[in-house]
Amino acid sequence: MQGKIVTWNDDRGFGFIQPDDGSAEVFFHISAVRNAARRPQKGDRAAFDITRDKSGRLKAAWVSLEGVAPQAQPAPRQRGPRPAGRPAQGNPLKLLSGAALLVLLFVGWLLTQGPLHKLFSPAPAGGGSTLQVEAPIQREIDKTLALIRRGGPYPHSQDGTVFQNRERQLPAQPRGYYREYTVRTPGLSHRGPRRIVTSGNPPVIYYYTEDHYKSFRVLEPRP
Repeated sequence: MQGKIVTWNDDRGFGFIQPDDGSAEVFFHISAVRNAARRPQKGDRAAFDITRDKSGRLKAAWVSLEGVAPQAQPAPRQRGPRPAGRPAQGNPLKLLSGAALLVLLFVGWLLTQGPLHKLFSPAPAGGGSTLQVEAPIQREIDKTLALIRRGGPYPHSQDGTVFQNRERQLPAQPRGYYREYTVRTPGLSHRGPRRIVTSGNPPVIYYYTEDHYKSFRVLEPRP
């Protein structure tokens, strides 16, 4: 959803957003603001998701300030030059730690991308499209795909709404071509960052994002 920040208390770190659809103002906390170079201000435009707190009250999550540059990453520390005449000395423990890390990375590659990938990947159940991910998330992906095929009912009011592709991560298409659906993240009380975005009606491609639209992968059909 999109809206405008109409109230902001910077000392206490919270405020209210007026949604563009005219619905009631929504509370949000500074902890919900994502990767912004500055704190919110009254009058800022924002994109956000709607969720509920432990008391069942509506609040905004994943708030992104429009027109505000992302937070700059800290520059790496620069070490000074080594004094002349003192050759570099290797630390045996560091060398052993580096070698162990390389071995672990290689084993991880074998299990996830290499020749052992299919041997240790969980076997998916049922038909449809899938992506090899950890078993609890794969089950949630399968549930969401089943809901899409049935046409609902969906657990969230935003499911099945138009995905506007503001991040331009997907190919440009006319408005209404993409639709988004929630993939539940076990243990979270709100929608979380995982979505399936369908293209076409009926869908011809299923896209999966696990980082709230920052990146997408195509769900490949199962053999």
